[in-house]
Amino acid sequence: INFIDSNELSLDITRLVIEFNIYENIFNQTMSADFVIRDSLGLIDTPMTGQEFIQVLFDSKESTLVGNSQNLTFKVYKASDKTEVTAGTSVYILHCSSIELELNLTNKVITSYNDKLGSEIVQHIFDNYINEDNDKYIEIEECENVVPYAAAGHKPFEAIDIIGKECRSAKYGDASH
Repeated sequence: INFIDSNELSLDITRLVIEFNIYENIFNQTMSADFVIRDSLGLIDTPMTGQEFIQVLFDSKESTLVGNSQNLTFKVYKASDKTEVTAGTSVYILHCSSIELELNLTNKVITSYNDKLGSEIVQHIFDNYINEDNDKYIEIEECENVVPYAAAGHKPFEAIDIIGKECRSAKYGDASH
């Protein structure tokens, strides 16, 4: 587990982490995480700028246990519940979200689409507004209908939801999903 500060300096904090939880929810488009840190280094004693990250690298001798996603990067958005346990040692929680959440919150879809399939529009929005510099991918089921979309300042995930509701599956024929 690496802590990356605003100067892009990386520090291995694996031994400082008492507990971590990573949350994924089918009703949310992004992941979140909490890291409980026992810190005697003063990791958060300098002001946090909002440009700190935590990178989790998974490794296993049994590749089927880890799966495809072996590295996760989270942006730290808050430190809370700081408690001094001994002189010079504190315990606190770093709250994080996946980078895509910030990209979604800070971007608005400004492109209108008139003659593209809904699945093509969703791929374009993902590539241009959410996945800017990341190596993420999205699985998109091909749709059979053109979905006109007028840019109205929607957040990218909101636009994807709107377009998705109008798509008809090419795979399942007349089914309405």
